[in-house]
Amino acid sequence: MKKNLVIVAVLALIFSSCASRVKEPVFNFQGKMLHLVELAGETYDAKSTFEPIVLMFSETAVADGVYKINGHSGCNQVFGQYKAENGKIKFSNMAMTRRMCDEESNKIELQISQMFETANAYKAEKGKVTLYNGKTPLAVFEVK
Repeated sequence: MKKNLVIVAVLALIFSSCASRVKEPVFNFQGKMLHLVELAGETYDAKSTFEPIVLMFSETAVADGVYKINGHSGCNQVFGQYKAENGKIKFSNMAMTRRMCDEESNKIELQISQMFETANAYKAEKGKVTLYNGKTPLAVFEVK
């Protein structure tokens, strides 16, 4: 009887280890500083703005599944909230300081604001996060 119980326990262990596992994401961007490398299909040069564009996606929830985001949009500080799950993302309550900026920084900051308004999907892999509107890539960020 003990022998049968041991065999059943071993078989259960073997079968449970073969069961499908939840696949961990290749790259978790929460708690990481992300640097913009591409915007609207064009390579972003950090020298084209007053300061480099960086975003920090917080790991601390402010509500059920809603987290803080803050960073630098080229000339101004940007902050707000986001919710990301299963490849979908939504930004809310986004705001930006209003410093006087050069024309190029203003142009890029407008694109960043539009990105926050229209982004609805993301893909995070191999140290990069791409934000999309549907299937159209809006921006690519990487950890440096």
